[in-house]
Amino acid sequence: MEENTNKQAKALCDCFKDKVSLDGELSEIQKKFESLSEKETQGISERILKVGKSVEDDLEKLKEKKDKKTYTKNLIKSIVDCDCMDK
Repeated sequence: MEENTNKQAKALCDCFKDKVSLDGELSEIQKKFESLSEKETQGISERILKVGKSVEDDLEKLKEKKDKKTYTKNLIKSIVDCDCMDK
């Protein structure tokens, strides 16, 4: 289960890292995002939705409420621990 949550967190991070370098100050990164074209931001949105669908599929496979809770906690931890979350 933790492997899936780490994979999902990395996929979310990659949505952004593929379009904008996350090096530098937050204000610089924000300016880079604001300069993206509509097509580029649409691509990021589509990738985020794809990750969301994958998370939804993972949760649907879990029958027990406690397993869903554990998965969600692991996902949140994986997202927080992901390297791009430093920004």
